[in-house]
Amino acid sequence: TTTNKVFTKRLLDTYNIPTPKWITSKNISAGIRFSTPFIIKPIYEDASVGLDDSSIVYDFKNLQTEFSDRVIKYGECFIEEFIDGREFNISILDTEQGVKVLPIAEIRFKDYPEGKAKIVSYDAKWDENSFEYSHTVRHFDFEENDKPLLEELKKVTLKCWEKFNLSGYARVDFRVDEKKVFMYWK
Repeated sequence: TTTNKVFTKRLLDTYNIPTPKWITSKNISAGIRFSTPFIIKPIYEDASVGLDDSSIVYDFKNLQTEFSDRVIKYGECFIEEFIDGREFNISILDTEQGVKVLPIAEIRFKDYPEGKAKIVSYDAKWDENSFEYSHTVRHFDFEENDKPLLEELKKVTLKCWEKFNLSGYARVDFRVDEKKVFMYWK
């Protein structure tokens, strides 16, 4: 809909589409009502600009410093609950026969060392010489027991298409922990 992630998250909340909890600098005084780890993202960037290992903050006492540093570097940012789990991309296409959900892709973090954040960072997308680029692999193969999850992802994707009044082509990204599916904006 826009590169304004906060606007998009407000719409997701309005339409009851699951998204990680979040807060901006404008309402941070109300207090953070979710636990660490956090991820800090630029509001107006896309293509994983501003996402790297240091985007994930594991200790509340480091949050303000990291947040301030990122605002200086990337402009207005927001803080989001970090979902440590599986990541999926689902593309949808408007066809003459109606909306078509294309094959679901899962991003797998191959041979990531213990403690390394499993995120699709800027380097994973754009730096061909980085560890992340060669170890963040897209797959289209799934186990039989993934079928209910894949159906849920399709359902939420189609709800996004409908509620956001999309047309042409769109992609919806998800993070999935052991409990819940979350629409995720990178």
